[in-house]
Amino acid sequence: MFSTSLIVLFSEKKLTAGINAGLYVFLTFAITGIYKYYRAYSRGHSGVDSVLSEIPQILLYSIIPAIVCGILGFILWNGRRNTWIGKILLLTPLVAIIIEMTLMIVLVINHQTMVFQVLLDSVCATIYFLIFKKAVFNKPIKER
Repeated sequence: MFSTSLIVLFSEKKLTAGINAGLYVFLTFAITGIYKYYRAYSRGHSGVDSVLSEIPQILLYSIIPAIVCGILGFILWNGRRNTWIGKILLLTPLVAIIIEMTLMIVLVINHQTMVFQVLLDSVCATIYFLIFKKAVFNKPIKER
């Protein structure tokens, strides 16, 4: 959420923001899918034949989130406008990060797992707030 939001909000044009967000998420998920395949294959799991048989799954695993994030990138880019809707859009990623952090804190309390994720979410939320504090409370990021 954090890195994709930065990519979108620092893109010059709305179309570029959507494409950049979509490509970033596609590549992230595709690389993760290839890594999952490699781990399963190297461990000798049955049902993992060849990389060619896994390509449709890896693409499906990557394309759907990329399309969704591309569309959300188009929407989030409008947060650059100095309107109340723009300010709400700018705060949306921060709210999502805080919600995730809260859920991870519950996991830490109940299961003693996900401590690193809580720390990472805390750092990302703080940085996001500091970077965009001026844009949210004073003036928007300069539109080009």
